[in-house]
Amino acid sequence: LIHFPRCWPDVCDREPEGTWQESWRAMEEAFDKGYVRAIGVSNFMVAELSELLRMARIKPDVVQNWFDPFHQEPALRRFCSRHQIAFQAYSVLGSQYLAQGWKYNPVLENSTLRRIARRHSTSVAQVVLQWATSKDI
Repeated sequence: LIHFPRCWPDVCDREPEGTWQESWRAMEEAFDKGYVRAIGVSNFMVAELSELLRMARIKPDVVQNWFDPFHQEPALRRFCSRHQIAFQAYSVLGSQYLAQGWKYNPVLENSTLRRIARRHSTSVAQVVLQWATSKDI
Protein backbone atom coordinates (compact mmCIF):
# COMPACT_ATOMS: atom_id res chain seq x y z
CA LEU A 1 0.00 0.00 0.00
CA ILE A 2 0.93 3.57 -0.54
CA HIS A 3 0.29 4.79 2.99
CA PHE A 4 -0.38 8.50 2.31
CA PRO A 5 -0.70 10.48 -0.94
CA ARG A 6 0.84 13.51 0.75
CA CYS A 7 3.02 14.46 3.68
CA TRP A 8 1.65 16.36 6.64
CA PRO A 9 4.01 18.27 8.94
CA ASP A 10 3.15 16.00 11.88
CA VAL A 11 3.81 12.88 9.78
CA CYS A 12 6.88 13.73 7.68
CA ASP A 13 10.01 15.36 8.98
CA ARG A 14 11.40 16.01 5.46
CA GLU A 15 10.22 16.34 1.89
CA PRO A 16 9.44 13.03 0.19
CA GLU A 17 11.92 11.78 -2.38
CA GLY A 18 9.23 11.27 -5.01
CA THR A 19 5.53 11.51 -5.68
CA TRP A 20 2.78 9.03 -4.96
CA GLN A 21 2.38 8.72 -8.73
CA GLU A 22 6.01 7.58 -9.04
CA SER A 23 5.46 5.16 -6.16
CA TRP A 24 2.40 3.74 -7.95
CA ARG A 25 4.43 3.16 -11.12
CA ALA A 26 7.05 1.31 -9.04
CA MET A 27 4.30 -0.79 -7.45
CA GLU A 28 2.89 -1.66 -10.88
CA GLU A 29 6.38 -2.79 -11.89
CA ALA A 30 6.64 -4.96 -8.74
CA PHE A 31 3.23 -6.44 -9.61
CA ASP A 32 4.31 -7.13 -13.22
CA LYS A 33 7.43 -8.94 -11.98
CA GLY A 34 5.38 -11.06 -9.60
CA TYR A 35 6.95 -9.60 -6.46
CA VAL A 36 3.50 -8.73 -5.09
CA ARG A 37 0.04 -10.19 -5.71
CA ALA A 38 -1.97 -7.05 -5.04
CA ILE A 39 -1.40 -3.30 -4.77
CA GLY A 40 -3.44 -0.56 -3.18
CA VAL A 41 -3.54 2.74 -1.36
CA SER A 42 -4.38 4.09 2.06
CA ASN A 43 -5.73 7.49 3.09
CA PHE A 44 -6.64 8.46 -0.49
CA MET A 45 -9.79 10.47 -1.12
CA VAL A 46 -12.04 10.41 -4.21
CA ALA A 47 -10.09 13.09 -6.10
CA GLU A 48 -6.80 11.25 -5.62
CA LEU A 49 -8.37 7.91 -6.54
CA SER A 50 -9.84 9.45 -9.68
CA GLU A 51 -6.41 10.70 -10.65
CA LEU A 52 -4.93 7.29 -9.88
CA LEU A 53 -7.45 5.51 -12.09
CA ARG A 54 -6.70 7.92 -14.96
CA MET A 55 -2.94 7.31 -14.81
CA ALA A 56 -2.67 3.70 -13.65
CA ARG A 57 -2.15 0.66 -15.84
CA ILE A 58 -3.20 -1.53 -12.93
CA LYS A 59 -6.24 -0.61 -10.86
CA PRO A 60 -5.76 -0.71 -7.08
CA ASP A 61 -7.11 -3.84 -5.43
CA VAL A 62 -7.84 -2.10 -2.16
CA VAL A 63 -8.34 1.31 -0.61
CA GLN A 64 -7.72 1.40 3.13
CA ASN A 65 -9.21 4.32 5.05
CA TRP A 66 -10.39 5.37 8.47
CA PHE A 67 -13.93 4.10 9.09
CA ASP A 68 -16.03 4.06 12.25
CA PRO A 69 -19.63 4.93 13.17
CA PHE A 70 -18.78 8.65 13.20
CA HIS A 71 -16.42 8.68 10.20
CA GLN A 72 -18.03 6.66 7.41
CA GLU A 73 -16.70 8.11 4.13
CA PRO A 74 -19.87 7.35 2.09
CA ALA A 75 -18.65 9.04 -1.13
CA LEU A 76 -15.36 7.16 -1.00
CA ARG A 77 -17.11 3.84 -0.37
CA ARG A 78 -19.51 4.48 -3.29
CA PHE A 79 -16.54 5.32 -5.53
CA CYS A 80 -14.78 2.11 -4.55
CA SER A 81 -17.92 0.06 -5.13
CA ARG A 82 -18.53 1.66 -8.53
CA HIS A 83 -14.95 0.86 -9.59
CA GLN A 84 -14.85 -2.60 -7.99
CA ILE A 85 -12.10 -1.69 -5.55
CA ALA A 86 -12.24 -3.29 -2.10
CA PHE A 87 -12.70 -0.82 0.75
CA GLN A 88 -10.77 -1.86 3.86
CA ALA A 89 -11.38 -0.08 7.15
CA TYR A 90 -8.92 0.87 9.82
CA SER A 91 -9.70 2.27 13.27
CA VAL A 92 -13.21 0.79 13.31
CA LEU A 93 -13.18 0.79 17.11
CA GLY A 94 -12.07 4.42 17.36
CA SER A 95 -8.33 4.21 18.01
CA GLN A 96 -7.79 6.98 15.45
CA TYR A 97 -9.27 9.51 17.88
CA LEU A 98 -6.77 8.56 20.57
CA ALA A 99 -3.95 8.78 18.01
CA GLN A 100 -5.12 12.33 17.30
CA GLY A 101 -4.82 13.24 20.98
CA TRP A 102 -8.39 12.83 22.18
CA LYS A 103 -8.61 12.05 25.90
CA TYR A 104 -11.30 9.39 25.40
CA ASN A 105 -12.53 7.08 22.66
CA PRO A 106 -15.85 8.47 21.34
CA VAL A 107 -16.72 5.15 19.71
CA LEU A 108 -16.27 2.79 22.64
CA GLU A 109 -17.56 5.35 25.13
CA ASN A 110 -20.64 6.43 23.18
CA SER A 111 -23.79 6.27 25.29
CA THR A 112 -26.03 5.06 22.46
CA LEU A 113 -23.62 2.27 21.52
CA ARG A 114 -23.30 1.32 25.20
CA ARG A 115 -27.09 1.12 25.51
CA ILE A 116 -27.29 -1.12 22.41
CA ALA A 117 -24.53 -3.35 23.78
CA ARG A 118 -26.29 -3.70 27.16
CA ARG A 119 -29.58 -4.51 25.45
CA HIS A 120 -27.89 -7.35 23.56
CA SER A 121 -25.64 -8.49 26.44
CA THR A 122 -22.50 -7.84 24.45
CA SER A 123 -19.67 -5.32 24.28
CA VAL A 124 -19.60 -2.01 22.41
CA ALA A 125 -16.73 -3.41 20.33
CA GLN A 126 -18.89 -6.35 19.23
CA VAL A 127 -21.76 -4.01 18.33
CA VAL A 128 -19.45 -1.82 16.25
CA LEU A 129 -17.79 -4.77 14.51
CA GLN A 130 -21.22 -6.24 13.67
CA TRP A 131 -22.33 -2.86 12.33
CA ALA A 132 -19.19 -2.57 10.17
CA THR A 133 -19.66 -6.11 8.88
CA SER A 134 -23.27 -5.28 7.98
CA LYS A 135 -21.85 -2.47 5.80
CA ASP A 136 -19.68 -5.04 3.93
CA ILE A 137 -16.58 -3.63 5.55
